[in-house]
Amino acid sequence: MSVAVPTAEMRAKLREWGPVIVLGLVPALPLLVSSGLVNTRAGGDSPFLLVRLDQLVANLQAGVFPVRWMPQAAYGLGYPFFNFYASLPIYLAAALKLAGVGYIWAIKLAQALGFVLAAVAIYGFSSELRMARSASVLAAVAYSCAPFHVVNVYVRGDSLSEFYAFVFFPLILWGLLRLHKENSIRNGAWVALSYAGLVLTHNISAVIFSPFVLLYALLLMAQHSTGMSHRQGLWSRASNLLALGTGLLLSAWFWLPALAEQVNVRLEDMTTGYLNYALHFRGLDLVQSSLAFDYTIAADRQPFGMGLIQTLLALAGLAAVVAWWIRRRRVELHSAFLVLLLATSTFMITPLSRPLWDHLPLLPLVQFPWRFLSLQALATSLLTACLVREGRRWDTLLAPLLGLTLVMSAVLKLQPEPLLIEEADITAERLMLYEYFTANVGTTIRTDYLPSQVDPRPYTSEVLLQGGGKVAPLTLDGQIALADLEAQGPTSERWAIDVISPECLLAFHTYYYPGWQARVDGQPAEIEALPGLGYIGLRLAQGRHEVRLSLGRTRVQRFAEILSAVTAILLLVALTRDLHPSPRTLAIAAASLGALALMTVAVRGLRAQPTIEQPLDLTMDFDRIPYLHHNPEGVRFGDAARLTHYELSSRAVQAGHSLIVHTYWGTVEAADLVTRLVLASPARHLLGVPLQITVDEQPLTNRHVRHVLQIPATTARGVYLLNLQLDSREGGISPVNARGETLGTTYLLPIRVYGETPASGAEPVVQWFGDRIALLDVQTCQQLADTLEVTLTWRVQASAPHNYKTALRLRDASGWEVARLDTQPGYGFHPTSMWRPEELVYDRYVLHLDDGTPPGTQYVLDATLYEAASLRPIGTIRSPDVGITQPTMRQDYPVLQAFGPAIALSEAHLLQTELEQGEKLGIALKWAAVSRVDRDYECEVVLIDAVGTAIHSQTMPPASGYPSSLWPKDAIVASHFELRLAADIPVGQYNVAVKVREAATGEEAGTFTLPTAVRIIEAARSFSAPEMQQTVDADFGERIRLLGYDLQSSDAVLRLRLHWRALTAMDTDYKVFVHLFDPVTEIIMAQEDVLAGSDAYPTTRWVPDEVVSDTISLQLAGVPNGTYALAVGLYHEALRLSVAAPPGFTAPADRLLLNEAIQTP
Repeated sequence: MSVAVPTAEMRAKLREWGPVIVLGLVPALPLLVSSGLVNTRAGGDSPFLLVRLDQLVANLQAGVFPVRWMPQAAYGLGYPFFNFYASLPIYLAAALKLAGVGYIWAIKLAQALGFVLAAVAIYGFSSELRMARSASVLAAVAYSCAPFHVVNVYVRGDSLSEFYAFVFFPLILWGLLRLHKENSIRNGAWVALSYAGLVLTHNISAVIFSPFVLLYALLLMAQHSTGMSHRQGLWSRASNLLALGTGLLLSAWFWLPALAEQVNVRLEDMTTGYLNYALHFRGLDLVQSSLAFDYTIAADRQPFGMGLIQTLLALAGLAAVVAWWIRRRRVELHSAFLVLLLATSTFMITPLSRPLWDHLPLLPLVQFPWRFLSLQALATSLLTACLVREGRRWDTLLAPLLGLTLVMSAVLKLQPEPLLIEEADITAERLMLYEYFTANVGTTIRTDYLPSQVDPRPYTSEVLLQGGGKVAPLTLDGQIALADLEAQGPTSERWAIDVISPECLLAFHTYYYPGWQARVDGQPAEIEALPGLGYIGLRLAQGRHEVRLSLGRTRVQRFAEILSAVTAILLLVALTRDLHPSPRTLAIAAASLGALALMTVAVRGLRAQPTIEQPLDLTMDFDRIPYLHHNPEGVRFGDAARLTHYELSSRAVQAGHSLIVHTYWGTVEAADLVTRLVLASPARHLLGVPLQITVDEQPLTNRHVRHVLQIPATTARGVYLLNLQLDSREGGISPVNARGETLGTTYLLPIRVYGETPASGAEPVVQWFGDRIALLDVQTCQQLADTLEVTLTWRVQASAPHNYKTALRLRDASGWEVARLDTQPGYGFHPTSMWRPEELVYDRYVLHLDDGTPPGTQYVLDATLYEAASLRPIGTIRSPDVGITQPTMRQDYPVLQAFGPAIALSEAHLLQTELEQGEKLGIALKWAAVSRVDRDYECEVVLIDAVGTAIHSQTMPPASGYPSSLWPKDAIVASHFELRLAADIPVGQYNVAVKVREAATGEEAGTFTLPTAVRIIEAARSFSAPEMQQTVDADFGERIRLLGYDLQSSDAVLRLRLHWRALTAMDTDYKVFVHLFDPVTEIIMAQEDVLAGSDAYPTTRWVPDEVVSDTISLQLAGVPNGTYALAVGLYHEALRLSVAAPPGFTAPADRLLLNEAIQTP
């Protein structure tokens, strides 16, 4: 009989908990019965789960625990994702995968189990609160079907961790309540483990729930102290806090490094732009108006709010609780906590809480105020359960009715979109392709955890081109004859390297992060983080070496892991003495494990079914389904045609060769259709770059179309995308899914282009950029009116030590900038780290011209390569006589004033409305050709004082270099004028007028006065000479006197502060040069040329007798050791001002030699 009683009790408990488990599975049914994974995009990217699971499994299979590194993320360069992202649910999915379940079902089962565990946890907590069984079941249904709970799976598909936080919210409160009732080690361990579980599951949920956990513990402690001795009260308080503290210690292996090592990664964009909390408060849109919850994400609605049914039932439950308080004439502790939780979480979602978000530390990291919906769901579910009371006859019908209402409101509009993939579609190459196609590095949209030395961010790598396998390291200095990869693991590499130079510096294609270490021939070796690249750098001496790279633990990680391990051991020892599992615990465990085992066996049986070979129907689109997936029903292009499958002649093509693509169509319902196949870089859809490698168009006259794509020989190595489009006479036809919803542009399997153009070494060099990269040619071409294509041809002598960025600036004859671009070579898809020695690189860019940029040949293009982090340029080339051949054409434009029948002023504004005396007043004008202009006009800009007197004017053509007689109808022409104000112009307010007249006759066509006036204020000037180290008093061209200077020098920088006095008013902006040179050879070792007085205060602004000081810095890095002379001079264009040297100074070649001997270093 002693055995039979607990067995019967366990069966009873199973009967009690079984329905809860079944009901918890209800919201999981759509994902369990659908094929593939649930696809999400607008609210979160569900394929992120595949990447995280794959990388975690790879680490665990290699024996790595805890997992901190994603080896194939960041395009195979590695990413410390798991060091900062709480991933306990991913570990659960990994356990299922390692148990034999495939990736897809491991994720599905983990999601389904999350629904069940959340229902079980809140059922247990509500039962512990002594709610009626029907009320507890209602709480479980309300919690499982809470809209935000469902949203985390079906809308925010990658939010498995935030989804699993729902399990731990009630579990922690349940444990605290049990510890309150029975102060035991077992219950204390419950609290510790559940709190640690929350921290290890979702960082942000732990942050926002912890204050409520502490509050609940304090409330329980206050209640516990009543009727207790002082010692018992202290022990009760200590046990609660000790349990929570133990939870923190158990999870310290994660949260301590995550906090301490934030300095090692780039988190600056984690709370900016869309991720800033200020954009996501909810006001009147907090509650949806429809009875069935709408999961749509659109411009006018989002699912990050409360359901109407959820809200109404919560309010009814709140009213029932308040009525209960009134009847009892006291406020009950647990229900008061729920009301406070509901009120606070709701408040934090609304704009009323903005001051807290602005000032509380850590809160901005939450990013979205609507994340408090998770806590709100806990409160609303339990308050809803308060509508059901024990002993009332009609409650036996009320609970099922309310539960059914909640279920229906949650699932009626739930239409998950499937991601139709199979296990064979989840490979390292496909996962890296997904990262490449979306540019979401390491499953983050802002490269949040990119090591801090990496700048600029990556878009590709050599590892990606090799399908994930490590390639030979870059040789930055020296030479190697051999670099063979002998072994590779998730956190380790073993190389055989033969160095044939006395020394070499190698850059391994793995991002440096603290913890990486090297052993050379069995001995520890020092590694370095290479700036710009971010790669692991290692210096080797001559000879053959075995190099082992491995990721170990940082000091913080080691300390935190020891702390958690010791805590776990002590807790386990304590539990072994106290653990006597109750029938309830055994029942829950048995039911959960049994259900999980049955599902695992069933899934393994499904997975064992053979896969039938299918035609190639894989596509992806950036807007909706960016993971390469199957289309068993084909891809519909509206109602016009349906693509069934396609064939590729090859998936890897050499530059200069052809790719043949056959497309097959099931139905063609419209005539005059044209298929267009475009091969392009991902920069086209990611960055909006209108560049394509090649294109082929063919009529769709039958069900088979053959495309031939000729790959240009100048195409850079890389992975390129095949973009399939369908056009009719009315325009492009968008693809749609089975529900008729518009998809993004259709992409087929990507193509790998290989090969390179070898350099002969005899190509003429236009300019060297450092000693490794030479620019051979600059070509420009305008194909569209609003863009200018630029091609830079480079020759590479040796591997680049940085991923440099390119700056392109297009300026007109006056120096006004009309186009600009800062990006990486190849827009990041062929960075300088991928440029191979002795190859030619054809680097193409598209400059977007400012609206109205006039045609002409007077433009100048500046191209600069520079280091991204320091902005230090390694070289600049200026290309004159760049031509713009096409004007901007537009019919819809505003007219401020017409000047005759042909020309009108469309826009006019001042670039500044307040200036100092002597500054330049900028005026931007935009003209429109109302009809064909048959004569030349000129424009006069006039500055008018308060009494109407014109005190300054300037006359010039409306657009320099583009006479108005050449303007076609509807041409839009922009111009920019600069009025240089006199240095002594009276202060005050002035109007600006624009007068237009015929150039030949002088006949006025009209005057337009800008509606905004300009205010001139007095310039801050000094006429007293400051104290200085060395007095000089040298006159330059009888215009400027050098009073003296101050000199400061270090190993890296020489700073020279020059003090000038203006001898007269000047109409020229003079430049000052400073030369550090060898007095024997006259070779200049360092120099700097800047405007005297700086760009903001050039010499034209100086007034007689004014004193102006300049600070000029010379960079001494790379200057050989020695003793050098220092010279100063002034010039305009190529003409230096003569120098009248004072006694004790000399001025050869119109430069003043300072009496300084500069020692370096």
